[in-house]
Amino acid sequence: MNRHLLNSMYDRFWSILPIGVLAIAIARVSVSVPQGPGCSFHYATGLWCPGCGGTRALHAMCHGQWSEAWGYNPAAFIIVPGLIAMSIWVACQTPVRSLPVLPVKTIMVAAMMLIAFGVARNIPDLVPILSERLGPTEWMTR
Repeated sequence: MNRHLLNSMYDRFWSILPIGVLAIAIARVSVSVPQGPGCSFHYATGLWCPGCGGTRALHAMCHGQWSEAWGYNPAAFIIVPGLIAMSIWVACQTPVRSLPVLPVKTIMVAAMMLIAFGVARNIPDLVPILSERLGPTEWMTR
């Protein structure tokens, strides 16, 4: 094989890999919700992090249970399509070695939105909207 063809195959493999990994993860979660050790942030603080309930929300989305998914984690409605779009975007870039990087402002805005969501979902008056299926935390029931 010539060197150009090997480089092209290498680039295609790395460009399709994110879509494959995402597809396998979604397929795994759609079959059953993995029972892991839980959220270490919630375990340590008793508060819900921005990702708490995300796996259960993805499972509910895969089964078309939209209100249940919203109850577990409303942010999943933005994060999951965003990950799919980014995976497709990465797969369409050629060659992979010269992928453009997300602007720092975009990363900062996304981080601030996740932090704001994490704070908002722990405000007792907003729990019925942002964390209804996760249930109240210990400090909310005192």
